[in-house]
Amino acid sequence: MPSAMDMLHPAVREAARRLGYTSLLPIQEKAIPHILAGRDVLVVAPTGSGKTEAALLPLLSRMAERGGGGLRLIYITPLRALNRDIILRVERLASEAGFTAALRHGDTPTSLRRRFLENPPNIMVTTPESLNLLLASTASRGIWDNVDYVVVDEVHELLESERGSELAVLLERIEKRRGRRVQRVGLSATLSRRSVEDAARLIAGPRRVEIVEDRAFKKYNIRVEVAVDEWNEEAWRRLVEKVAETALEAKGSVLVFVNTRSVAEKLAVELAGLLGEDQVRVHHGSLSRRVREEAEALFREGKVKVLVATSSMELGIDIGHVDLVIQFLSPRRIVAMVQRAGRSGHSLERVSNAVIVTIGNLFEALESGVIAFRAEKGSLEDIKPHRKPLDALAHQLAAMVLEGSAGSLSEAYELVSRTLPFSSLTMDELEEVARHLDGVRVLRLRDGALGQGRRLRKYLYGVSMIPDEVTYTVEDVVSGAKVGELSGRFVESLALEAGEGSGKGQRHLFTLAGRVWEMLDVDGESGKVLAKPLGVAPAMIPMWEGELIPVDYKVAREVCSIISLAMEDPQAGRRLLEARKLSGPVAERILRVLEGTVKAWGAPYLSPSTPVAEVVDGEAVVFACLGSKGNLALAMLISRLLSKYVGEVVFDYIPYAILLKARASQERLAEAVSKAFDEAARLDKVTRAAMIYDYVKFTKAYVVRFVQVAKRMGVIDPDARLPPDTVRRLVDAYRGSVVDRETIREVVHDKLDLEAVEEFFKFFREIKVVKASKPSPLALEVFGNPYLRRERAVDLKHIALSLLIRDKKRWLAKRRIILACTKCGWVGEREVGEVKSVSDLRCRRCGSISVAVVPDSEWGRRAVEVLLKALRGEKLTKEEKKVYREMLDRAGLVATYASQGYARQVVEALMARGVGPKRARKLMEVYLVRGEEAFYEELMNAEEEYLVNRKYWKT
Repeated sequence: MPSAMDMLHPAVREAARRLGYTSLLPIQEKAIPHILAGRDVLVVAPTGSGKTEAALLPLLSRMAERGGGGLRLIYITPLRALNRDIILRVERLASEAGFTAALRHGDTPTSLRRRFLENPPNIMVTTPESLNLLLASTASRGIWDNVDYVVVDEVHELLESERGSELAVLLERIEKRRGRRVQRVGLSATLSRRSVEDAARLIAGPRRVEIVEDRAFKKYNIRVEVAVDEWNEEAWRRLVEKVAETALEAKGSVLVFVNTRSVAEKLAVELAGLLGEDQVRVHHGSLSRRVREEAEALFREGKVKVLVATSSMELGIDIGHVDLVIQFLSPRRIVAMVQRAGRSGHSLERVSNAVIVTIGNLFEALESGVIAFRAEKGSLEDIKPHRKPLDALAHQLAAMVLEGSAGSLSEAYELVSRTLPFSSLTMDELEEVARHLDGVRVLRLRDGALGQGRRLRKYLYGVSMIPDEVTYTVEDVVSGAKVGELSGRFVESLALEAGEGSGKGQRHLFTLAGRVWEMLDVDGESGKVLAKPLGVAPAMIPMWEGELIPVDYKVAREVCSIISLAMEDPQAGRRLLEARKLSGPVAERILRVLEGTVKAWGAPYLSPSTPVAEVVDGEAVVFACLGSKGNLALAMLISRLLSKYVGEVVFDYIPYAILLKARASQERLAEAVSKAFDEAARLDKVTRAAMIYDYVKFTKAYVVRFVQVAKRMGVIDPDARLPPDTVRRLVDAYRGSVVDRETIREVVHDKLDLEAVEEFFKFFREIKVVKASKPSPLALEVFGNPYLRRERAVDLKHIALSLLIRDKKRWLAKRRIILACTKCGWVGEREVGEVKSVSDLRCRRCGSISVAVVPDSEWGRRAVEVLLKALRGEKLTKEEKKVYREMLDRAGLVATYASQGYARQVVEALMARGVGPKRARKLMEVYLVRGEEAFYEELMNAEEEYLVNRKYWKT
């Protein structure tokens, strides 16, 4: 049978052979004929299968066949990290075949940009964002007149992001500007069947797409190694030792994947201690490009045995041969496991070897086994594309108006409605977005005609659909110290549970710098998280950010199916465990846990139609397996319904269970849980969704996401930083608007799975409620799951109150204060720590002790000005009169308590955040009646109350 190589243009065929392409790989043999025939093609194959050449060789051949100059082919890759690798491969092939190629992105120097416009290359490698702006700003120029081909790389990455939504429209704009059909070729890693169809529609809309796949040839060998049974003080040490042992057993280079950057850093340091500093490097997105490239080079050259990496290494960056991939704890997603394992045996004929090193917690072990099993079978999660992302639509609408491809709503609608993301968009929805952009002066809308607004260019060039890699600084409210950083996505995840429906008792915990913290407040604009320390957890892993990688509904359902079957038939369960790489002591432990649970419950109740709620110690553990997003949505719904019967409800969740806590007797809580689930089952789909949406609207996560969406829709300038009260007013003003709807849509899309909730209630028959005197073995596995944000989940050792008081005293001592005499107007400054007695507060001019103490802040300085204005006899406004009265109250407090020997304490009370004279007087009463420790404890409580509630105060 003739090779597809023989079908290529002679010049391209000879160029390929000179570069060492003597024969084609299977995916290339399959794809090249279709591409040569001019069809739109989606090539789906694992990393390292030769997809890039499968697209380039036939397209270069078509270019050589047709002849002509100018820009002919656009190669789009979403990741700039890959651009340098891609451009080298493209340039080699292109130059050998007689064509030119160039890289174009946001950092391209002005001189090269000018040269590009004057003399465009035949092939341009770029990102969706750079191409979007380039097309919008140069559409009237002739550089697009010869474009016949577009290659979209890493389609699987674009499919699940709004960048893909914009790209779908961008491809239609290119074709409209060209005035004729442009051939499209998409390249994607392995996808599920449903996602393959979506990926094809993303790159070509309703047009026919030839899907070329080669799933059969790539083999994976993924085993599961349990390093330690339980999550305890020894867990981290044993995990690190197991990774080191496994790495040493490998003959060659070892790539270790982790789920978060913080774990990558910690693990790399400790592995270096075991294997040698010169044998370990770390690689993740927060590191500089120079550090990443150095780590890649050392690993590629074999000078470093172990490279610890996050998802930054899943993609096609060249790191040479990898003998073994180690996944540290469950990867949580099958797609991630396939991509990561594929870095080992990075060629067609080799088996990809990988091992998941994890702990013996029943859910963590089963999850790892199910993911390993499904990865080997190629049974992947579906990727859910965005549908009608209104911020992406707004951005594309602005670009189309600037480039002249949409002079009217009907013209814009005709273009965008051909794409997958906007195929169900209505003309009314498009008009509403256009009216919004008219209102914020980005566009002009007059009787259906679209024109440029005065803010168009600033908006278009300032906004991007690339999610900001925001980091939040964590500030200790006790000591005032900066203790570290958290990723923006993790903060949003925490904040999503902090809704009005979650109750005041809801605690939002995270680990950082060796301690467990409770989040009190999030300031999205200043990028700050205020938190208080709760305790320390020995050998704790900073891993809760790993929950940002959601466990899919299908994985959770299979885990619970195994549990259900093993409860009824342990021998059948053992066979299922063995098939999922769980045998020997690990399998026996799982079966013992399930056997003990059946005895505790009295029957093996658990099934998809009969979830089990185990009620013990004022808490209900509901075994529901909807995955991470599904269980969060279910927890929101049930907690709302449950609160009608038992008052305030606090919830937590993992992919396999929901925990509901309330101040109610066991009998009352058990009855209420049953009622809540029965009521939820009777509701229709629309009502259930509405209740969850309503919950989302009143979470901190909504406010954080609202600001991002408002920037992407032109309400707020991209570089603007707004105080919290302004953000609150904007949120209220935009309720019910396209900005509000897009904010809710994004939060629901990213964090919740409403389809899983509906699937759950479709089969729901009844909930079995088990009232227990102590937790069953399975409930203990829930409590011991490392992703559960609870004190018991991390073996919390509470910090002594004396240490917190020590830190608070130190923080207060450093605060600068302003002293203002209410008699003569003398003003002085000092630190709280310098106040020892009443003499340190006395007026230096008249000797009075009637001195107001205020913080050295904008408010404090303004308050002093008001006091001086009053002393001069000038007329005060209504607001100034209130400030003046407060200054007198502050002076009265100082005179009362400082004269009795409590000068330092009264100043500390007045300098606590959010404490005014009235609260300060109560604090002093606590000091006099209950002593120093109670005083500082109440002072810290007052600060915490202020920090949590200040956003709801009127300003």
